[in-house]
Amino acid sequence: MKSHATLKTVAEAAGVSTAAVSYAFNRPDRLSAQAREHILAVADALGYAGPDATARSLRTRRAGAIGAVFTVGLPYAFRDPYMTEMLAGLTEITEETRTGLTLIPYESTDVTAVQRAVIDGAVADGLGDDHPAVRALAARKIPLVQSSATAAGRCVVIDDREGGRRIGRHLAGLGHTEVVVVVAYPTTPGQVVPEVDEAKLYPYSRLRLEGIREAVGAVRVVSAGRNAEESGRVAALAALAGTPRPTAIAADSDVLAAGVLSVVGRDLAVTGFDDAPFAAAAGLTTIRQPIREKGRLMGRMLLDPTFTAERVELPTSLIVRASSAPAGTPAPDEWGVDRLDLDAYLLRVGITGPLRADEDTLTALHRAHIAAIPFENLDVILGRGISVDLDDVQAKLVTRHRGGYCYEHGILFAAVLERAGFRVDRLLARTGDPAEHPRPRSHLVLRVRAGDRDWLADVGFGSGLLTPLPLAATGPQRQGAWQYELVPGRDGAWRLREHDGTGWRTIQTFTTEPQHLVDIEVANENTSTSPGSPFTQRPIVVRKDETAVRRLLGREYTLDRPGQPAITRTVGDDLGECLAGLGLVLTAEEVAALCGWQ
Repeated sequence: MKSHATLKTVAEAAGVSTAAVSYAFNRPDRLSAQAREHILAVADALGYAGPDATARSLRTRRAGAIGAVFTVGLPYAFRDPYMTEMLAGLTEITEETRTGLTLIPYESTDVTAVQRAVIDGAVADGLGDDHPAVRALAARKIPLVQSSATAAGRCVVIDDREGGRRIGRHLAGLGHTEVVVVVAYPTTPGQVVPEVDEAKLYPYSRLRLEGIREAVGAVRVVSAGRNAEESGRVAALAALAGTPRPTAIAADSDVLAAGVLSVVGRDLAVTGFDDAPFAAAAGLTTIRQPIREKGRLMGRMLLDPTFTAERVELPTSLIVRASSAPAGTPAPDEWGVDRLDLDAYLLRVGITGPLRADEDTLTALHRAHIAAIPFENLDVILGRGISVDLDDVQAKLVTRHRGGYCYEHGILFAAVLERAGFRVDRLLARTGDPAEHPRPRSHLVLRVRAGDRDWLADVGFGSGLLTPLPLAATGPQRQGAWQYELVPGRDGAWRLREHDGTGWRTIQTFTTEPQHLVDIEVANENTSTSPGSPFTQRPIVVRKDETAVRRLLGREYTLDRPGQPAITRTVGDDLGECLAGLGLVLTAEEVAALCGWQ
């Protein structure tokens, strides 16, 4: 039953004034802790939850909240690293001032949400004075702080034009004259057009473009639609299709630049803007701006009466990393791909005929590799260690017809794909789900560009994928008797899940930051030598096909088929025969050494 207690009845029951009851709920600093506890206890006993917020706002004409206008859709806003960092700064101030934050979506030309928002003030990031949402707030006489220069109110800005000049001067100094600028553009997400109406660009995009043009001269401009990594990939493909071919692509955000890098790799110079948290790991040259501080200052302008500045300009700096190299500089081949004996590999896996960088070839190579080359860790158990140098890997897996574990398989397969014309990124994954049990990044997977989409390729998991999966949330995919799916997580990581017959389980989690050879070397050293690694504790051999997984774990051999009871036996003196049945022919000395393993 709804309580009929009021502020007045609580005051009478507690023997205090109505002002004291109001302070207990809204201004606890005005009361002693003992007095507040007494009032709240009486209120709880009477079923009184506190002053009605709606009535209070009508009486005081204050909502107790500010709004943040989003033009990109709220779900996307929480995936955008710039937006999340800016909001983090803004919420530091709203928390300090005990102010609510209302997220206001703006879709197309619909300003309904802006007009109905119950707020005392608002922030608008990246919007000019002529934007419909800004005009709607002005018509309501809502105090507004913008991150673009404004003639109408207060703002926290950076010098976007100067940031563009710094990028342009950097590229020009490296000898780049064929420069494409990729810009976010208020149109259908992912739509790419060769020319844009620059008057319709977001203010920051227009200024950054102008700065680059001032430093470089004539540039081509490609629209990417919304500020998303996939949009950057599509824009990069359009840029490469044009003539003359660019030697550098300057994106007006790090998110777009990440998409560009996934297409062009190190073949072209690539720059971004913002210095988002992932930029350093990606080796991205960019303009650093203090995003969190921008959010904090916008909040202070609205909520701190002692902060009277009308306009604040924050500093920026050029951060040079590996993604921008001089024009004409060949991309360094840290992986030694030119040393691969491709013909010997194709003979080993049974593939003939010309290779094309398409989905069918990728699938055929993936399936053939798994069918031909076992997953095993026997050199660790034999005390020989594991090398991830391509020469050593192909000598072992190709020439000597041995198997290997994830780093060896991944190093070899990535080299094969790159020689076939695919673009490949080496990625490090965790086994399982870190939200359930955090494990190190100890598994190597590949992101492969085939056609106009990315794929997850993984030939080194032992009991994992038979063929690549589209790197997208496309739902369950059947591979023989097995089912897999990729699911994006709120933490920005992808989860590869397998259906085990009773339910889905996460078998690995990864992000899409490309790794260097040194990253793989460090991960391999830990995996092959750490006493806590599963690969230093017992022999492991795994083979998988369309219907079954065969495993040798220590001395236990298991045959697993989905939906059927596992068949298990203990291996004794027949270890050599068991290994041969798994595709590994070892010397008598090697078998004897493994038989002596404890």
